Amino acid sequence: MKNLLALVLFLAGSPSFAHSIEPEFCVGNRIVDQYGNVGRVVEVYANHMARITLDEHPGVFTRSTATLGRSYRCVLDLSLNEHLCRDDRVVDQYGNAGTVIEIFSNGVASLALDGYRRKVTRSMNTLGLGIHCDGSHGCRYHD
Repeated sequence: MKNLLALVLFLAGSPSFAHSIEPEFCVGNRIVDQYGNVGRVVEVYANHMARITLDEHPGVFTRSTATLGRSYRCVLDLSLNEHLCRDDRVVDQYGNAGTVIEIFSNGVASLALDGYRRKVTRSMNTLGLGIHCDGSHGCRYHD
């Protein structure tokens, strides 16, 4: 017990452990990697590495957190000065319409395209956000 207490006190006073580490990613976060694969964080390390699982590929992979995007409900689309959110209707650069499934901090969105069974990922700056129009309120980007 004394050795454990001494180790804890040593590590707490050690310069490499003196600062608190607040990772951008937590276990369980939904992510997209640099290849457009969507998955989940299973472990995060102090050296900015993470172990992840991917929805479409079996196994556990290691990636730098710098190459990952974290999932959010909405993000600000600076080109439109509007928020892009889950469930928004969009069209991609190829003319495929669909629905946003997930949005990631690195500017990537996961989409369910009309007529396709598999989800795809696209850069958000290539998407056109659906515009809702009605007679009483005019046109706007969101309901």
